[in-house]
Amino acid sequence: MKICILGSGAYGLALASRFIKNNSEVVCYSNNQNEIDGLVSTRISDKLPSYNIDKRLEFTTDIKIAVSNSNLVVIAVPAKFASSVTKELSNYLTKDMHILIATKGIENDTCLFLNDVVEKNLNTNKIAVISGPTFAVDIVKDVPIGFTLATLNSSTKELVKKLLVSDITKLRDTADLIGVEVCGSIKNVMAIVSGMLGGMGVTDSTRALFLTEALNDIKELIDALGGNKNTILSYAGFGDILMTCTSLNSRNYNYGKMIGKGKLEEANIYANNTTVEGLYTLKSIHSLLKNKNVDTGLGVERVTAILEGLTDNYKSSVWREIIQKIEEISGLSYDNEEYTRSMRIIADHIRAIVIIAGDDAGIKPSNTDQGYILRRLIRRTIRYAKKLNIDINSDWEQQLAELIINKYSKYYGELERNRNDILETLKNEKIKFNRTLEHGLKEFEKVVKNIDGDTINKDIAFRLYDTFGFPIELTEELAGELGLKVDTEGFKQKFEEHQEKSRQGSTGKFKGGLASTGEMETKYHTATHLLNAALKKVLGPHVHQKGSNITAERMRFDFSHPAKMTDEEKKQAEDLVNEYIKMAIPVEKLEMKKEDALKMGAEAMFIDKYGDIVSVYKIGDVSLELCGGPHVKNTSELGHFKIKKEEASSAGVRRIKAILEE
Repeated sequence: MKICILGSGAYGLALASRFIKNNSEVVCYSNNQNEIDGLVSTRISDKLPSYNIDKRLEFTTDIKIAVSNSNLVVIAVPAKFASSVTKELSNYLTKDMHILIATKGIENDTCLFLNDVVEKNLNTNKIAVISGPTFAVDIVKDVPIGFTLATLNSSTKELVKKLLVSDITKLRDTADLIGVEVCGSIKNVMAIVSGMLGGMGVTDSTRALFLTEALNDIKELIDALGGNKNTILSYAGFGDILMTCTSLNSRNYNYGKMIGKGKLEEANIYANNTTVEGLYTLKSIHSLLKNKNVDTGLGVERVTAILEGLTDNYKSSVWREIIQKIEEISGLSYDNEEYTRSMRIIADHIRAIVIIAGDDAGIKPSNTDQGYILRRLIRRTIRYAKKLNIDINSDWEQQLAELIINKYSKYYGELERNRNDILETLKNEKIKFNRTLEHGLKEFEKVVKNIDGDTINKDIAFRLYDTFGFPIELTEELAGELGLKVDTEGFKQKFEEHQEKSRQGSTGKFKGGLASTGEMETKYHTATHLLNAALKKVLGPHVHQKGSNITAERMRFDFSHPAKMTDEEKKQAEDLVNEYIKMAIPVEKLEMKKEDALKMGAEAMFIDKYGDIVSVYKIGDVSLELCGGPHVKNTSELGHFKIKKEEASSAGVRRIKAILEE
């Protein structure tokens, strides 16, 4: 049995030692002649100094010689070289060769996993991926270790098992290439962050919190990509992640620890002299998570700060312009700890305000639903602007909003479309709050003159909030200046009661997804059936309705689908719906037993909520659904259907917002 190891790093050498012990002929390839000469002459690698390299292990810089007559080729080069080395390998690949990928990572430009890169470059299905909690130094020590082997090829699986399994080496196989690749790639990024937390001196409890949340996010990503979520419990998952994120033998963990301690120069030197896979994988992981709408908790700000060698997210290029503009407007310095928090809050809030106010849904400040969130953000921003002694009556908020619109409109086109609405919304809400702020301050002065004791009770605190828009923090701050306390727990109780009443009041608001059964709501309801049918044709039979929300102005439709729709897919779906409308298809209502409806192939949400006798709406050969109605009599009544937005709703669920035009 001949085995070729592509790569002369610690892991490749360690695997070579195991293969040699199984009496295999092993050749190690590297394109670095000086490195190869050193390994041949000393039989010691500086990457694995405790190991005396077996004399039977051969070395070469000629890839043709290395792979010639090999039964198994092991990819053990850093991830960034995997594509180039496999392209070179393709010139000498034979149909009998099997490929074992021992490298962890994702290709930056394409976001392809390494098994996809190898398959693309080599055009073979004899591929396996190996992963697990196995440091190279432990592999050569002959201590008990475990691997996960992922492959879809049975002959490759049996070959690798034959070469690696022993009394001290446990190998569990799986067909979940996606799950193993995800775990192997992300664990290095996690290890950097874990090291940073350790270097910063956070508690073990906080680090455990991070690792637990990250494990859950990995599970969600595996699921979103079509893998098996249970892989997170394997050697490749929990085992490898736990080891890599906590051990001083982990290069990625050590690198992160240097960053956390503020030793940036030392960290850069370390990264230049050592393979820190997490650094290479970071960009591609972020792109992949963004595309699959998985929130890692790492966030673009933290990612950017890490890549730019910073420990303060707000000094990164994501926030730099905004913070500088706040400094300019206020005349104060961000580096002055007295003002740092206020500037961070203003920057964070004003960006969120612009995004919300710029949505095509036309959200305006109010005391309910999304409008309440927008109002709360604007007023809190004004409060902190006052803390920085910014002239509230100036155009400070316009300056900041303009900067954010200009910065993000190339990604969110609606910001440019709705620029004037955003600026007007901010201006009007500022004027309103300035008025209530003055009245509220007068009310506060009256209150403190008449209170008994040293505590502002919950009723007063809530009235200041509900009537004058005072955040509880503002009430606390004003009270503190006078040596008074606030019944914050009582306030929270009142606030929760208020929220509960609001929730109860809106429970039936959208029964069946409809705000009412008016003419437009009825049209939109019928349109959801057509859209559901169109999406099944465009995206596939896996599409199922997951919910809807309909008003007289628009429809919102949630459906199962793991990925963001392309512009072409959205246009296809939109065109199909309009085609169904132009066909002038009659909408028929049928009543029958539920079991008969299901036998006919009728689709239904919340099937258990239907009785034995159900209403089924049939729209020609396009749609057949259990539904309570109401519906138009003919699709021609709907007008022109237009998709306004497609976005993530939750894990594995997408959302379309659409309108009907005359």
